[in-house]
Amino acid sequence: MSSFADLIQCLEELRRQAEAAENHAGSLGDYLDRARPSETEAREAYEEMQRSRAEAEGFIAELSNLLAQLRRDAPEAVAAWAERHRAACQAMRAGTPARDQDFLATRDFVIGETLAEWEKVLRGEQDYVRINWYFMEGYEQFWEQITDE
Repeated sequence: MSSFADLIQCLEELRRQAEAAENHAGSLGDYLDRARPSETEAREAYEEMQRSRAEAEGFIAELSNLLAQLRRDAPEAVAAWAERHRAACQAMRAGTPARDQDFLATRDFVIGETLAEWEKVLRGEQDYVRINWYFMEGYEQFWEQITDE
């Protein structure tokens, strides 16, 4: 690893790869629950879902290993990564999308839970945080904006 920015990018890439694999496995689970696939299609989807789960576990293990190394050798990189996510959550919370009150209440709760998870990352108690893209729609733009600053 070379630069500070490269370390942060590597952490984020591993987090996103794990998240993508988990999301794919979840989509396949939904397909199995709702689409009424044939026996062959169901077996193939189930096998792919298991591969995606294993892939996600592999990315999370890789992320955990990198975080253990960085917490020892470059703790400022871990702190900056988590702080950028916290800043993105806080910026998102400050914005008010045009949605109904129930959605906004749930969104605020989800953002609060996500912030708490990033606090655990900062304290070394957790390595992986999954973003709830449904309730945190637009999070990507907040992350990019914070990263560009």
